[in-house]
Amino acid sequence: MANKEEDQRPYTVTTTLYSKPYFKDHFGMPPPMNSETAELSKHHQLKTQIKEDHLWSPDELRRLHRGVREQLLRQMNLHLESRKILVEEKIKNYDATNTEAELDQWRQEITSLERKILYNLRKPDEEVFLGNYSKISWQEISVQYFNGLRSAVACQMKWCNEARPEINKSPWTLEEDEKLREISTLALSNWSFVAHEVGTNRSEFQCFCRLKELEQKICYEKNTWSAEEDEKLVSIVYGFNNMESIPWEKVAKLMGNRTSSHCRKRFQHSLQSSLHMGRWTYAEDMFLLDAINRYGPFEWERISTCVPGRSAPQCRSRFNNVLTVKRNIQQYTVEEDEIILFCTKLFGRGKWSEICQLLSNRYPTDVRSRFRTFLNRK
Repeated sequence: MANKEEDQRPYTVTTTLYSKPYFKDHFGMPPPMNSETAELSKHHQLKTQIKEDHLWSPDELRRLHRGVREQLLRQMNLHLESRKILVEEKIKNYDATNTEAELDQWRQEITSLERKILYNLRKPDEEVFLGNYSKISWQEISVQYFNGLRSAVACQMKWCNEARPEINKSPWTLEEDEKLREISTLALSNWSFVAHEVGTNRSEFQCFCRLKELEQKICYEKNTWSAEEDEKLVSIVYGFNNMESIPWEKVAKLMGNRTSSHCRKRFQHSLQSSLHMGRWTYAEDMFLLDAINRYGPFEWERISTCVPGRSAPQCRSRFNNVLTVKRNIQQYTVEEDEIILFCTKLFGRGKWSEICQLLSNRYPTDVRSRFRTFLNRK
């Protein structure tokens, strides 16, 4: 009986089965690297097996700070320590062939070297962290201070991109944002050049993240397109030879303050010369219904290719607001008019989608048209 219950128990699968590496055998082992992958991995250009880092704790940041400082101080004192060992060896091998004056000179030199070493060890962070980070042994920091829980690459990236004291961590100014936008259009892939030209001690990683933030900010701002922007967009797009494959990222960079998605939608849905505006014909409705029967009422980009001269938003609006059988075409009742007037005052004009949810089978365009009739009667 117990065996039967155990057989009916649902079989659980560990989540590691779906984590990196994605391609592995029944033992959980990934396939061997080919020659190209091995070469890239040897030069630290390919990190497919690296795990995502968790957030750094304050204690880990202090340990990273201490490890980098120790490495930089070791660089500063390297030649001094080497010289000290050499002189100590001379004193150790002192014999009759050497004079007392030479012995005193060596002892004085050791005292001077120890004084210089101590001076370097007492230097403040502002002076120490101006050293050369390229000679730091990040692997040693990973093992000595983190027991290998943080990889050498993770330690290097965290320090060089975020934790360095000389990095400017103050809020970005408008002048920096404008300069970053201007420079990024010239050298988008060379972030070292971009950070240097910004000139306010920003890291390459900060410049990259800030530029992405500015692009996301543009995405959420509902700015209307001006006539000058429309003209500029049309001239840029028609400047490309292949209209079937337009590099919208490049178009956005040439526009300056618009994303690639903004440019693509504005051109394809409003400015394209083949786009037909105005009343729908009976033939267009038939093309639209035939495409919806084939592809379903969701793939509007695909459906629009079957209706010449109509964009995806036009097809979606035509079907949902005119051709669907659920649409209420009866006259408006007094209660519906009161709901429209009250909700327009409550939500504001333009919130037709929210208002139509309170009505029975009314669509946003119907509600907007009904409200406009009230304005015309005034």
